[in-house]
Amino acid sequence: MNIYSATIVTEVLTFFRRQFISVIIGVVFMAVFAFVDYRKLGRSVYVVYAINILLLVIVLVVGRSALGARRWISFGFINLQPRN
Repeated sequence: MNIYSATIVTEVLTFFRRQFISVIIGVVFMAVFAFVDYRKLGRSVYVVYAINILLLVIVLVVGRSALGARRWISFGFINLQPRN
């Protein structure tokens, strides 16, 4: 509700819906991973690390620039910022 009341954008409802959907997706992932055994996740740590390194290399090749730094991968419907 803070985002809804604090934003002064002509398309407030669109912005609010995007933020609300992001919150819902985050809560769903949090609920799913609350029941996953962390030891099983430890087995896939090298795969996750390799995917992250691959995403960082992709940013160098096709990344979108913002504020003088290349840091975003645009998939059309979503932008992804990989972290190291």
